[in-house]
Amino acid sequence: MRINKLIAPVLGVILILYWVVFKSIDAESLSTDNGWIAYNGKIVWGFAQVSEIWNVKRRPNITKNDSGNIGPNRTEDLDLLTSNMLQYGYPALEHSYGLWYDRRRDTHDTNCRNNGNVVGPFLEFPWGRSQQGVACDGLSKFDLSSFNPWYFKRLSDFAKISDRKGTLLIYNYYLQHHFVERVSHYVDFPWYPGNSIQDTQMPDRIPAANAFFDPDNPVRSELHQQYIRRVLDEIGEFENVFHFTAAEYTGDFNFIRFWMDTILEWEATNPGQDIRIGISAPKNILDRILLDPKRRDEVDAIDLRYFWYSKSGKLAAIPGGHQKPGGRYFDGRKLSTRSSPEQVYRQVLEYRQKYPNK
Repeated sequence: MRINKLIAPVLGVILILYWVVFKSIDAESLSTDNGWIAYNGKIVWGFAQVSEIWNVKRRPNITKNDSGNIGPNRTEDLDLLTSNMLQYGYPALEHSYGLWYDRRRDTHDTNCRNNGNVVGPFLEFPWGRSQQGVACDGLSKFDLSSFNPWYFKRLSDFAKISDRKGTLLIYNYYLQHHFVERVSHYVDFPWYPGNSIQDTQMPDRIPAANAFFDPDNPVRSELHQQYIRRVLDEIGEFENVFHFTAAEYTGDFNFIRFWMDTILEWEATNPGQDIRIGISAPKNILDRILLDPKRRDEVDAIDLRYFWYSKSGKLAAIPGGHQKPGGRYFDGRKLSTRSSPEQVYRQVLEYRQKYPNK
């Protein structure tokens, strides 16, 4: 088999690094020594699969509920799923809750339903229903101060299995996809105006990302804190979980600071717990967090997907807070044509040298 002239030496360096680091790690469980993730002394090597957020037939989602129908891309058998992850080389799962609960919204229309004849499989939200009023999906309104026990049971079960078997859970607390691009992504979201018994003071138009990720709004900040703490109460004890702010996050510094500080406050009241915090954000926000003397040492993992160098070496990086659609703007297929292996290597190397322990 021919190997590209560039790839061959890179693979050689990787193999050398693998053995050097492998010998330097002596862990009984998960560790992030020397900037590598290892489980029981062995490097965790492979892909991370991103959970499906609307098309239930394409990829797994651990909080997909098919009313007792257990199987791939239905209600997942979590033990089987994690075994397949290890067998087929994708030891990590990046989880986000879905765009909507009910399959009727797969048509991407924007009309509120006139009945509650929902169609599964369902993508459960972390928030509970109030049994009061009617939300846009035709079911009762959400109560954002209560939580969905089924959602969190699935989350904690997956985290528990991951600790035992060596898979990883990358947990996104939020999904920015709701707030940009299309109203159809937003109308069934629990925080959309009229969908909950709380007055969230959210706009009824998009883009709405900056409003949602505004920590200075007293109503929403309290609801955010309640949710963040509930996540930590459920999965904060598990070692194989990396906690990230939001999938496709292109917001500003203030919300990440607020989110991190809420986690650090929880740690302070739960002695012995050490949350693995990851930062996924535009370059200027990522750099600002990593230079912040109060928070930089609390960051365990950094995600570089939201900027890149072009083939000519020019930096492509939108600033935070511009409400760009992260999933489209930073599409990996576009990156493969805009950048190059050399420039990706350069990008990773720059951050590896600056932050060797992350």
